[in-house]
Amino acid sequence: MKSIINKLASLKISSELRHELEELIEKKLVGYIFYSKENLLNHPIFTLCFYDTVELNNIRRSKWITKGINHYQVNIYCLCIKDFYQSDSFQNIMYSTLNCQKEDLVYGSLLDSEPLFNLHRSKQEEIDFEKFVSKWFIKLYKRNNKFLKSLKKELKANLIDEQSAMLGIKQVIQDTKERVQPILSASIQCSTASFLNFVFSHCSTVQDIFKEDFDFYARDMTSLFREELKPKKNAEHTAPEQQPLVGYLLNIAQDFLEAMYVEIPQRILSKYKLMVNKQKLLSLNNPKQITEIQEELEERTRKALEKYKKVDSFYLISRKTHDQILLTSEDPTPHKLHLLLLASIETLHINEEGNIRQYVNAYTEDLVDVTVILIKKSNWHLHIPVYHSFFKQNITEDKLWIGAPLIAENPDLETFPVSELKLKFWSECKSMVKPIVKKLSYQIEGCQSDADVIFYKYALQQLSMAILFAKMDFMPQIHTTNYLWRLIQWYAPELGLVIDCSKEIKEMLFENYTCLRNYPNIKYPTVKYTEEQWSKVYYFIGRLYSFAKECYQTRD
Repeated sequence: MKSIINKLASLKISSELRHELEELIEKKLVGYIFYSKENLLNHPIFTLCFYDTVELNNIRRSKWITKGINHYQVNIYCLCIKDFYQSDSFQNIMYSTLNCQKEDLVYGSLLDSEPLFNLHRSKQEEIDFEKFVSKWFIKLYKRNNKFLKSLKKELKANLIDEQSAMLGIKQVIQDTKERVQPILSASIQCSTASFLNFVFSHCSTVQDIFKEDFDFYARDMTSLFREELKPKKNAEHTAPEQQPLVGYLLNIAQDFLEAMYVEIPQRILSKYKLMVNKQKLLSLNNPKQITEIQEELEERTRKALEKYKKVDSFYLISRKTHDQILLTSEDPTPHKLHLLLLASIETLHINEEGNIRQYVNAYTEDLVDVTVILIKKSNWHLHIPVYHSFFKQNITEDKLWIGAPLIAENPDLETFPVSELKLKFWSECKSMVKPIVKKLSYQIEGCQSDADVIFYKYALQQLSMAILFAKMDFMPQIHTTNYLWRLIQWYAPELGLVIDCSKEIKEMLFENYTCLRNYPNIKYPTVKYTEEQWSKVYYFIGRLYSFAKECYQTRD
């Protein structure tokens, strides 16, 4: 006998909606029911899967389904299982990836519904799927965006009139609607005007692109499809609304394409990776408790690093789960494990820490992330007079994880007071960073240059080193910004409460490339930053500078 799941009673939904769904189950009209959250829409989605097409069409027209978003604050979509399976369309794959996963099933047979679960087993299959998704969206974005740009040029050169440009915009929007609408709302059919009203009202991706003025943009874009709108009562007595300017419509159409073809795939892939990693965790040998899963991951990592020949000893300094990492804007992977290690190595090389991280990521399928503090096996003990407190705290018997213990002849030798060294370092650091911060605060709007990015990157690196020296009583041997920032996540997590390291900040400041790197064969950056981006970066550096001063308890 098939095992049927029924989790309706545990859902926080209206009693009226629960009654309607239970009635479908009692009459054996519905095969599966999925309930998904955190998808591309602002509200949860119920996906009702039917075997009988006739029953599907009858129920689809019910008011409790068509008015679900207004009455119950949920989207309710119906689909025919056979048609959905047989039509191996890209849109169906995307919809089921977002809304029809194992964790979303609230009614039905888990075994029978398994073909809807589009998660992949091997790492290569995951990579292929991500490329497949990106390629589909990028191709359409480039094609439609190129067409809109050509309309702009032809309109400016008076090669076409405004009416022709309007028709071109309508064509792009209609094509986008046909391709993206099934991803958002399954097989439901609607007009282009209804689709625009829907995405501007209920799709967070569109609202994020158009900010707080999305209601006005929705009205203006929908005006292109007036013939599809139902006439209002007493419309004959109302003066016709003025058509928005075509140049303005071209601009918002390009923004609309960005929401549909750039932002949506990013969110799809983000959720896909989240589900894949979660599924991997749940498929471990002993998935009863999250702590047991993390212990299993830690043991896998230890066994992997035992085979890593270039490192003699590993000390496990600390461990965290992803929700404890504050200084990251990435979507959290549930129960992902982060380990902070200290490793002794024969030859210090700037790439070795990255090699260890990649090795662990590959071995654990990206479920464990390690940050490694490297020390040289042959001469680490020579630094005891300076870094005595750091070594005493971390090179201990209980923290030895892999390999032979590190033994020093004079482990308690402390010649140089680290507090004095830290203040001296901060004095030198401040003398270099303070003029940069002051200079950049006087910048006139529109006058920033590539050189200013270099100043910002330098300030970020120096301030990161200063914060770490204050918190660790140790100066890391690797000075790349990304590495220093990962260490800050361990030693100064409170910084995440006062500073936002967003994706924009990382793109501007954390890239290793600068226009001077390959001098004299200079490759100048092609990205032009906006005033808003410059302002965010300046604020970021300013807050970092203030935090560093607090670490040393000094004032300007």
